[in-house]
Amino acid sequence: MKLSKFCAEDLISFDLKGKTKNEIIEELVNIASRSKLVKDKEEVLKAVLEREKLVTTGVGYGVAFPHAKTKAIKGTHSLLLIQQPSHSRPTVAS
Repeated sequence: MKLSKFCAEDLISFDLKGKTKNEIIEELVNIASRSKLVKDKEEVLKAVLEREKLVTTGVGYGVAFPHAKTKAIKGTHSLLLIQQPSHSRPTVAS
């Protein structure tokens, strides 16, 4: 299985500027909204933040899979973020 089948090149980011978990999630939603599959960026952000309130999507070691079910996205949508380790800011997994 190729990751490229699920994640377009323009949805890959190597540089996050967010400092808090919510800022990082907002940045991820902004990246995802580059896709024409996202119909309503604000609705997606709201859905992901609400999902995160239920139980964190962090799995540890700086890895998280923020996600939500919403009609604001057409189909299944993925993006990839590679963040350099930093001890000065939290990750989505924190």
